[in-house]
Amino acid sequence: MNGTVTIDDVWAVLRENALQQKETDRQMQETKKLIQETAQQMRETDRRMQETNLEFKQLRKLVGNIGNRLGEFVEAMVKPACFRLFQGNDIQIHIIHHRLSSTIPGAAMEVDVLAESQQAVVAIEVKSKIDKEDIDRHIYRLQRFKKAFPRYADCTVYGAVATMVLDNNLKQLAIDHGLFVIVPSGDTVVLA
Repeated sequence: MNGTVTIDDVWAVLRENALQQKETDRQMQETKKLIQETAQQMRETDRRMQETNLEFKQLRKLVGNIGNRLGEFVEAMVKPACFRLFQGNDIQIHIIHHRLSSTIPGAAMEVDVLAESQQAVVAIEVKSKIDKEDIDRHIYRLQRFKKAFPRYADCTVYGAVATMVLDNNLKQLAIDHGLFVIVPSGDTVVLA
């Protein structure tokens, strides 16, 4: 070992570099193949997610439609019952309005069912299941009712909620706020 580099040494280094380059090329090809496979898997995952999102939207719409249908069912039970429901409270209902709307600025609203007597009206919020926010919104609606419907300015305005499902705490909350609570009983509805 005298420190001289021979031609054989150079060829040995070049052969080693060529082997290393081949190994690097092989690893790069494997990496490229893995990247392509990953990209394909990501495209497939994206496609499946889009399908799932579409199915979820369709399911949400279907559930919403069922909820709306249940609300319509409750309305169908409440409307004819209004004539007898409020008699015990000295409110003689003569007219029932369905989905009464006002577009008066600052008081625009819709009332699901409005039961009308000569001196009073009962604005009824109908839901398949009532929650606290529904009760709060209805109380706010009642505060603006006479502005929205000036025709009833001389009437006493009562509020009611009608539902198929109502827990005792919400029922008490509604009653504490002066609302009538209408719930199913057998094949009709009653005041809770």
